[in-house]
Amino acid sequence: MNIPDKFTMGIAKQLILLTFILLLNACSTNQSQRLVRHPASQMSGDKLSCKKVSATFIENHQASNELANLSGIKYLTQKLSEIEHLDSSNITALLLRYNLVMRNDGKEVIKVPLSKLKSIHPVDRGASIAKTKARSDNIKDFIAKNGVPEAFTTDIQEITIKSRMLMRAVKTDEGNYIIFDGNGRLYALRDYFQSNDLSEMPIEIELYKIEYKKIKSLMEIRRRNLYATGEDVSQARKSLYQSHISNEELDEMISNLKSESKKYWKYRGFFGKRENRVAMKELSEALDVKVRQLENVKLWREKGYGIAYKEKITTKQIEAMANKEVPLGMTKYQFKEMKYDLAKALRVEELDDGHVIMDGTSTTFYSANPKRRLGTHFQKAGITRSDYNFKIHSPKLVKKMMEKDLKWYGHERFYKTRWVEKIYPEIQAFKKKWSKILGRKISIVGADIEVEDVDQHGRFIIDLTKD
Repeated sequence: MNIPDKFTMGIAKQLILLTFILLLNACSTNQSQRLVRHPASQMSGDKLSCKKVSATFIENHQASNELANLSGIKYLTQKLSEIEHLDSSNITALLLRYNLVMRNDGKEVIKVPLSKLKSIHPVDRGASIAKTKARSDNIKDFIAKNGVPEAFTTDIQEITIKSRMLMRAVKTDEGNYIIFDGNGRLYALRDYFQSNDLSEMPIEIELYKIEYKKIKSLMEIRRRNLYATGEDVSQARKSLYQSHISNEELDEMISNLKSESKKYWKYRGFFGKRENRVAMKELSEALDVKVRQLENVKLWREKGYGIAYKEKITTKQIEAMANKEVPLGMTKYQFKEMKYDLAKALRVEELDDGHVIMDGTSTTFYSANPKRRLGTHFQKAGITRSDYNFKIHSPKLVKKMMEKDLKWYGHERFYKTRWVEKIYPEIQAFKKKWSKILGRKISIVGADIEVEDVDQHGRFIIDLTKD
């Protein structure tokens, strides 16, 4: 079980405390005094703890069913004693429920095609699966007796899936509806209707009116376990999550690579020649990069697109990045023009061999630099907004640098951006122009290594040998 960080824990505690303070205030009003009577044995003078008032208020069912079952107070009451032991997924569920209850703009009953209804978590426990199957059989029996209805209404749901309470949902930006309460019922409906080619059957649900952007990042993290089942998994997600690798395999790979990196770092001291020590250091640092890339895969699996959503990055932009089509923070048109201008500047400088690769957080979201804090990511706005990085892999550039007696920097053999700009004024002009257009810093370095696998970079690469 993961231990939540202090900041998240603090937010959760504040939300719970706020809810109970509001409840206590409500219980102290004249109206509440008429509605709620506490046994004398539970009273200590005229005072009751917030927790005891809340528990009594709910356990005696003296509040309305709407308040007890729907508002989330009962949910919060149950979580109060567990607050020190909540993992991050439970805290996410808690915060999501709070937002749905406290920040909605009302509710309405509507009919939605089954194909538009999305689940919030998988139904994968034995008892839940058995209950889902029983409900599906009830639907089958009802339709065999009464025929296919025009819509699956509240009355029919009460008869078949044994619930007068409608499934509750919120509408997404894409026009789908995520069921946050009633997943078992949704799976039962899917089990019958989808197997009978009735995926467009209208289902009556209760829609909570709330701006999806208020809960988008929380909803994304809450739904992360669904992606292992294949629901709503695009090719981009499969790429980011490395879906062909199990969680256990991923952890083992990270552990093994860390161990090997430490060995190379330790062994460098046993070599007398400098070039051998440098080689051991480079191997160690290269493995650290691989470790960070795998750690980033774990972040994608744990957070989904949630962190990117907080940066106001859309699903379309994330997937264009994952498919190596357009980097974050710019439009497709801007990226096309930017690459054209850079290739033109390089041709003017007679750098017509090799390749230019765009990398950095605009192409990966999470930083692959092991020297930066894990979780460092592309920031769309603010004074710390991320920059754009280009690496020029050109034998002619390397030759020019050697003639100028400029040595590469770091284990990846980079020629510093200020050297490149000083020797190639057209590159400097390109940098100034596009830094102003995009409002971001642009870094262009030279690399003393060849590009081995051109195809893996998608559109984030410029072939300097082509016109």
